[in-house]
Amino acid sequence: MDPRSVRQRVQTWLWPPSFRARRQRKRWLRRTAAGLALGAVVLALLGVWHPLAPLLRIRAVRLEARGPLASDLEALRRALPVRPGDSFLALRTAPIAAALEAQPRIAEVTLDYRWFQELVVTVRERRAVAALIGAEGMLCEVAADGVLLPIQGRDPGDLPLISWEGQTPARPLAPGGRLELRGAPHVCDLLERIRARRPALWRGLSEARLLADGTCEFYWSDAPIVAWSRGPVSDLRLDGWAAVMDDLVRRGERDAVVDLRYRDQIVVRLPEEDLGPAENVG
Repeated sequence: MDPRSVRQRVQTWLWPPSFRARRQRKRWLRRTAAGLALGAVVLALLGVWHPLAPLLRIRAVRLEARGPLASDLEALRRALPVRPGDSFLALRTAPIAAALEAQPRIAEVTLDYRWFQELVVTVRERRAVAALIGAEGMLCEVAADGVLLPIQGRDPGDLPLISWEGQTPARPLAPGGRLELRGAPHVCDLLERIRARRPALWRGLSEARLLADGTCEFYWSDAPIVAWSRGPVSDLRLDGWAAVMDDLVRRGERDAVVDLRYRDQIVVRLPEEDLGPAENVG
């Protein structure tokens, strides 16, 4: 007997044609499913298609503000490079933040997901702490970080004026630029903390004048008192300064000078004293 015919009979007896057909069909189905799954993964990685694409579409974009907002919300919405219908998979934080932070007033942009399929864009504005006269007589506001802001939504007369002598800005001062003068970073930070911590000291503050050595002279419209500072001023020294100013005003002192430039003390000079140059100033 032919060995091949014997083998065929044995295979037919062990695996009937119907059983073999079912087995081949299952193998084909498994291979097809694996190929489809692999293709879906490849398409998803390439960004062409995603099985959850309908659930990953942005249904709405909401713009919110953290803290006071002087900017035009509608203008900010138009600047957003994202729209309803865009995919969350294609969302990139950096271009969205850059589009809004191109406006000088916007200091920080954060993105968040809110149920259901809502993108929330939150902006935080810089707050102006002073005003100055910039290039070609343009009036600007100055933020706590030294960034120059366009006048918008307020009377700049509510802010102290920053002026300077003995130094010249490296580039014309205009919105979007930065106040790059010696002593300017310390003065802008100090003005912000005065407003936040010591409203009585902030009230009536009319001018902060930067000198060539980085010293700043502070003037008040309602008190004939001058204060000098240079470099960083700690919160503890700020509290001491406020107490000294309250005492001088209560006593009705006129033309007094409060000198914060010494390392370990606050020096008060009254009109009858010789001001002279400040010695041993830190």
